[in-house]
Amino acid sequence: MENLYIATSYQLFAVEDGKKELKEATQEGRPFVFISGMGFALPKFEAEISKFKAGEEYTIEMTPEEAYGERNENMVDELDKSMFCVDGGKFDEEMFHVGAVIPLQNSEGAMFYGTITKITDKKVVMDINHPLAGKHLLFEGKVLDNHVATKDELTEFVNAMNNESCGCGSCSGECGGDCGCGCEDEHDHECGSGCGCHH
Repeated sequence: MENLYIATSYQLFAVEDGKKELKEATQEGRPFVFISGMGFALPKFEAEISKFKAGEEYTIEMTPEEAYGERNENMVDELDKSMFCVDGGKFDEEMFHVGAVIPLQNSEGAMFYGTITKITDKKVVMDINHPLAGKHLLFEGKVLDNHVATKDELTEFVNAMNNESCGCGSCSGECGGDCGCGCEDEHDHECGSGCGCHH
């Protein structure tokens, strides 16, 4: 199957009881760009948007199972506050606050992200569910480009994925700026929360 170079602007909503809540939106002039078949976008999002030509508008709906799955309360854990102390044993309140998305690493060296949901005198409560887990999602957008990717585009995209400082393809935040997709959400999320279209 051919790899497609796709550029799109969109708004992403979480839908509950018929009400839409805006979660993410691309910035004007900075579309979300990806190449299909690279595992960069959610499978249903990729499959559906690939059907549209440049200039066409689209609506894509996803159940939690088609997006980020249901929430798993076993993925919420209490960690010792000492783990978040910097030089001198001081807890960095500016970096580690409720709502902050923190890069973590497991014993096998794999990177993942967690959201701080509560801080006590001795503990930091970390939720490693995706921020959109358990949500019904609705994408409303417009395809700006859709063509078979050239060899140069494939090479450039692979290099960009390998060289991203945050390795997440997420939006503006504490990874040092724009990581590639050009979207921003209402929470001004930090590196790792990811655009709704990403894994």
